[in-house]
Amino acid sequence: MSATPLMVLLFGPAVAPPSSDDHIRSLQDKRVEIRRRMEEEGYTVVYGEDLKADGVPPAFSKPEILETQAMRMADMIVVLLGSPGSLVESGWIRVRREFCAKTQLFYFNAHRAGLASASLDSAVHLGLALNGMDLEQVQACQLTGTVLEKARAVHAHKTFLD
Repeated sequence: MSATPLMVLLFGPAVAPPSSDDHIRSLQDKRVEIRRRMEEEGYTVVYGEDLKADGVPPAFSKPEILETQAMRMADMIVVLLGSPGSLVESGWIRVRREFCAKTQLFYFNAHRAGLASASLDSAVHLGLALNGMDLEQVQACQLTGTVLEKARAVHAHKTFLD
């Protein structure tokens, strides 16, 4: 399987500067941990904020265009929902079947209500995987393990069935 690359796009709160909010800081730390563990397994992991517009005409260098193109190219998308940017990205994902089918979206159970929550529920029929979590689960390794398990399955599928 090592000859088959796997590219993962990892959205969530920017990892710097550290947030004073426990929920956001836990997601920042988890993004760093997930990236490190996935790279140790040979996967390519890209943060949304890493995307650059080098050589792209100015009209096409807007974040939405860059991130949409990256989502098309990614084998797997992981969203740690907890920042304004990740809310926008989840909005772009939820209306596109091709993105829903390869997205694992993680949200805090305590924040599961209202319009944003209802709009994500409507994307489940398009293949969006919604995963509720508590702060303690994020701080433990359960979230990282869940993401790695899914990445291994996607990688095996890509290697043997695509």
